[in-house]
Amino acid sequence: MKRVLGTDRTNQKIFSNNLRRHLDESGKTQREVAAAVGVSAGTFCDWLQERSLPRMNKVQKLAEFFGIKMSDLIEEWNPEKDEELAADQKVLELFHKVPKEKREFVLSLIQATIDNL
Repeated sequence: MKRVLGTDRTNQKIFSNNLRRHLDESGKTQREVAAAVGVSAGTFCDWLQERSLPRMNKVQKLAEFFGIKMSDLIEEWNPEKDEELAADQKVLELFHKVPKEKREFVLSLIQATIDNL
C-alpha cells in the first residue's frame, strides 16, 4: 500500500526515491528532465538529494514528462502492491474479453475454484 506524504523530511525522502526511480527508468539525464520541467540543474539535484520539495505545479510537470500520475511521485512506492494491482488489472482485461452472455458462467467457475481451494 502507498503511504501519503507526512513530515517534510519523510516527504523529501519519498519524493527523492520516486524521482530517482523514474529518472533511472526513463534513461534521461538530470539536466534533460530539469530543462523539461523548467528548473535549474541545481534545483533538480536538491530534489534528488532530499534537500527540498518541488511545488505541486512542478510535480505535475514531472508526472507529465515521465508519463505517470502525480501520486507516483509523492506517495511511498510499494512494488508488491503494484504487482498485485497489475495482476488485478490483467484479470479484469481478460474478463472483459469474455462475451457478455458467458460472464455469469465464468464467474461461477471462478467461485467454484475458490470454494475448492
